[in-house]
Amino acid sequence: MANPYVSAFVKKRANGVCELYEQPAHFNDKNGKPYLECHHIKFLSQGGLDTIENCVALCVVCHKKAHIVDDPEDRLKMMKKAGFDNPLQEVW
Repeated sequence: MANPYVSAFVKKRANGVCELYEQPAHFNDKNGKPYLECHHIKFLSQGGLDTIENCVALCVVCHKKAHIVDDPEDRLKMMKKAGFDNPLQEVW
């Protein structure tokens, strides 16, 4: 199960903006906050870690795309957003 503190941190870092395409969330949740989802760049099912360095906040459309398409260019962009200094030298 994903750590709720990691999820909360990446959503706060995103400040209501999808970290892939840098657009505001499509809608707000029932509390009036922009709705974003925490995405693990390297999937947990593939051995990815549940850490802030492996997570970004995505809108629902980008989150679905990340799981269905798994585009390498999108992954690099997400890695940079998550704080990798040099995404080409990943240490997974």
